[in-house]
Amino acid sequence: MRTLFVTILAFLLFGASMATAQSYTQVRDEDAEGFELAEGFTLEDLDDASVVDASGAELGEVEYLLADDVGEINAVVVEMEGDRDVIVELAHLEPGDDGKLTSDLSAERMAEMPRYQAE
Repeated sequence: MRTLFVTILAFLLFGASMATAQSYTQVRDEDAEGFELAEGFTLEDLDDASVVDASGAELGEVEYLLADDVGEINAVVVEMEGDRDVIVELAHLEPGDDGKLTSDLSAERMAEMPRYQAE
């Protein structure tokens, strides 16, 4: 019961992305073709793409693709200013016609996302 309470409290305080620890595997560019992509994305959308906020301000650049334990690429590592690498789920990103990914996160919120430590 206590574990359930702590999980609910973490969800309420930090949001869904922080409440559960997601395990990801880094996907090398040459291996990406063998993975399924989250709906609405192509490899071209993600490869070294710039990430901007809703106003068009630069947030960072996609450094790595991340796959979950069922083999779907559903997150990326965004290198932010100051070499801060954070994990951003594709649910927070939308591909644009200009080759950039638009995030629903502000720079401050993105900086609070889990840090990525290279494998």
